[in-house]
Amino acid sequence: MRRWTSRGPARGTDDFWARYVADPEGYPQTQALEDFRTQPVIAALLDHPALEDLVGGNPVARFGHDLDTLVREVADDALPGHALLTLDGCWLTIAGTERRRYFNEYLDALPADAYVVRVMYHG
Repeated sequence: MRRWTSRGPARGTDDFWARYVADPEGYPQTQALEDFRTQPVIAALLDHPALEDLVGGNPVARFGHDLDTLVREVADDALPGHALLTLDGCWLTIAGTERRRYFNEYLDALPADAYVVRVMYHG
């Protein structure tokens, strides 16, 4: 079995289908399907169906970016809570992606000797 060797982002079936439609004799439908299925993220799901619970039904949407973008998205989601109390006493409640990005950029800019405390409060 030939494995897809691209290190780039995962590609959806539309990309492979368009290539087949443009050149059905040079790029047969069976090859398009094989190339889609042998992408690392798709192959991993086919080899381990239980992973679908972790990544959802559309792995290309979840992993369709380059590695740097994926790592940044995961890092942005790792630490942020619902609010941030800054060293200068500001209490920030920023929603959505902006909150996660600001939170992580703020942490990255802190001095090396700063303490970071995460407080979990359930009232």
